[in-house]
Order: sequence, then structure tokens, then C-alpha cells
Amino acid sequence: MKLNEIVLRDLFSHAPVGENFRFVFLVENEALEDKILQAGYMAVGISDEPQKEVFLKIIEECQFSWMKDFCFIPSSKFGFLGEVKKQLEGLGYTVLSDGWKIFKDKESRFLLNPEELKAALQAYIMRTSEPTSENTGQPPLAISAVELMKKEILPPDWIVKDMILPGLSLLAGASKLGKSWFVLQLCICVASGKPFMGKETKKSKVLYLSLEDSERRLQSRMKRQLQGAPAPEGLFFVTKANQLGSGLIEQLEPYVKDGVKLIVIDTLQKVRVSGGNKNAYAADYDEMGVLKEYADKKDISIFPVHHTRKMKDDDVFNMVSGTTGIMGAADTIMILTKDKRSETKAALHVTGRDVFTDTLEVEFNRSTCTWSNLGSKEDLEKQEKERAYLDDPIVKTIKELLEDYSGWQGTATDFQNEMMNRNKGYIETKVIGKRFREVKQFLYEKDSIIYEEPDNAKRKIHKFRRTRLKLFSTDTNDTVDTNDTVDTYATTPP
Repeated sequence: MKLNEIVLRDLFSHAPVGENFRFVFLVENEALEDKILQAGYMAVGISDEPQKEVFLKIIEECQFSWMKDFCFIPSSKFGFLGEVKKQLEGLGYTVLSDGWKIFKDKESRFLLNPEELKAALQAYIMRTSEPTSENTGQPPLAISAVELMKKEILPPDWIVKDMILPGLSLLAGASKLGKSWFVLQLCICVASGKPFMGKETKKSKVLYLSLEDSERRLQSRMKRQLQGAPAPEGLFFVTKANQLGSGLIEQLEPYVKDGVKLIVIDTLQKVRVSGGNKNAYAADYDEMGVLKEYADKKDISIFPVHHTRKMKDDDVFNMVSGTTGIMGAADTIMILTKDKRSETKAALHVTGRDVFTDTLEVEFNRSTCTWSNLGSKEDLEKQEKERAYLDDPIVKTIKELLEDYSGWQGTATDFQNEMMNRNKGYIETKVIGKRFREVKQFLYEKDSIIYEEPDNAKRKIHKFRRTRLKLFSTDTNDTVDTNDTVDTYATTPP
């Protein structure tokens, strides 16, 4: 905005007409002023003494109550802008004194790359839309440990219980693995208040930025997942959107004001700004940071979908495409992996600031194109071990021996003979002792059977006895006697 008195008076003759227009950037470079205006923000060029005097004269004349709603951001701490800053503060206006950091050593770069300028302005305004200790120069407000522990803090308001909170979450996986089906199912469940992957949801309005799909494909996918059920009223779709720093946040704002609590962006790459002079980490972190700050400010959940690298890694979270800046900015990260693309089962790896790190085994239903949660990998592995224990011929033989005798003892050869006599199969004697040790804990926990390993190196006698100890009693009158065991053994005849 060239220093035109008529235009300036018109600007300050009424309250700011929008969030962007609250912030007035004060710059000395007219070319930079033009670029800021083109980016959709307010700017005033003050490059000499007469312009400074005209600006301050208008400011002093426009002492309306709404003038306090404006925030002035000098692009320099010195020269004419330094003087303007002092006088604005003297008049009681809000001056964000750290604004010069946006432009330090970057003016020429911004002139060549307007998109980078716009992204920088957007990120700064989101951070400073509410004055804090960081931008007012005041010391940070501290809270004592005693006060913190006395403070009543409400529990987290989960979008999906134990999975998705307000903030920034990220789902990553290889191409064509079923990520879009996953997030469409998520959107339908949250919008209808139905469980997602067996987890409770909070019924909320949802905005799905399906930026790689057409309305035809979305309708087809909805029909497949809904299976004749009505579409939820609180779910909205967008198939085209601006990029970060080019109006995306402004496009989201009306939906958020209308009550949307979950925004899915499929995919993240579609809204990212390519190029620029920033290093890769800074670019990744800043772009994700814009989304996180907006999510935190509005108390909503933003859920971008992203890709993983083709190269495998021992740490699955290192497979997120891009730098660690993407993962570092996110509150929750989910990685979907498969051993083979043709398989229906996959692993959903979850970690984050407010969720427990876990790996869920999930399965894709090709008929309904929905995902189901089979359980945590740890629990499933335990269940598999329990099934293997119940089917183990060694375990079956031990339990049958203790039905015939109050206890049993013998060598590995004796036990091998018992297995064969009972049609339980043949196992070499050299591995029988090892197998006893492998099932020892389960024998005790599941069947109250105690196994004693041989104490004589020459004649290795294995001992089994059943304890009367009830490990999990439901009778409150029961007493636990750890010495109440059977001490007599039967020995297999030679």
C-alpha cells in the first residue's frame, strides 16, 4: 500500500474486516510491500521522513476504539521503522517487536519467491494471532509444580478413543496399500459416531480433502463401505484445495467455524509447496508446523495422509517419506505396512505424544473395503503361543500323566516312551528337556503344574507335580497356601 492518505484513512476508519487484515506489516522496501499485498496481507511502506510523518499523523487522528484491534509488525528494528515502533507503543498500540525476524536476510529471496514469503507470513501470524510472552517481550508465565498438581485439568477429548486427539496426526504407508479406504472409513465412523476399528468415536463434523479422487470415485467408495446404510450428514468432501501458504488455511476456516472437528488431507503432498530455498528439514517442519498450529489453535484434529519410502528400515517410523521434520511436528504417527501387497492382513504401527506405542494387526475386507482391528501384535502373539501350548503333544502328555498319577518323574527316554504309548507322536530325547523348559511357565500359569529340572548331571530326572494352589480364585473365602502341593511321584516303569 503506497502511502496514500485517503487509502490509509479508509483502512483505519473501521474495524479489521478479517483476521489477515488485523496485521499491518511496516516495511521500507516498496517492492516487498507489493509482494505482501499480493500475498493477501496488509502492508505500508515507510522509507523516508515525510512518509513517517504522514503515517503517524493519520494514526493519531484515527483514535477509534477498534484501532486497538490492529497489530503493527515492523520489518526492521532500526531507522524510520524503529522510530515508528516507539511512537506506536507510546500511543498504546500492539506492536509485535519480533516481526523483523521474518525478513532478516530474506528480503531478496522473498522478492524472487512470493510463495515462500506467503508461507512465512502465514506461519508467523498463526503463531502470534494472540499476543504471548514470546512476541511482547514479557517474561514467560510460569506455574509451580504445586499449582500444576492442584489444577483441575479435563481429560483429553478423543476423536477416536486412544488413537486420535485434537492436534496433528499422520498416516503413512506405501502406495495402493489401502490408506484412502482407511481414512474414508475413519471419516464415516466419526461423522456417524460409530466405533472405528473397534474404538469409540466422538460424533463430530468431518471434512475430507480427497485431493486425488473425483466425486464419481468418492460416491462409488461410499456405496461400498456404507453397504446400503445412509450417508452421515456431518461428512463433507473437497476434491480441490489450495496449497499451504497459498490459501489452504483460509479455505478451511469456514468449515471449522461451522463445527468441523476432524479434517483429513489425502494426500499431504497435494497441499505442499514445492521448491524454495529452505533446507529439506526446515521446509518439512515448517509446513507441518502450520497445520499443527492451526489444529492446536482451533482445538481440532488434522489428519494428513502421506507415503513411506521404498527402502526398508529396522525402525518403521524412519520410513516416512521426507525428513524427520514431518514426524517431529506431528502429535501422533501411524504407519501401515504389509509383508506382501496381496495379503489382506497388515500392521498398523502407532506412536505419539499422548498415545501408547503399539502395533495393531489389522485386516482389510475386500468385500466391504473396510479395515478391522484384530488386536495388538503383542496380544496376538500371546494368543498364538497359548494355542500352540494347548496343541503341544508334550503338554498333552504331561497333563495325561498327571491324571494317572499324583506326580510323575523320569528321564527324557521315559517321557518319549510315554508319548509313543499314548499316540502323541515321536520327539527326539535330546530336545525333550529344552521343550520342557519352553512350556514351564505356561504349565504353571495355565494348569498349575510345577516342573523341576534335573539336579543330577549323570541321571537326568525330570519331575512334574500338580499344585493345589488356585492362581485365580473367585471365592473370597479361599486361602492361598503356597506349600499345599503334592509331593509324591509316580515313576514310569523301566
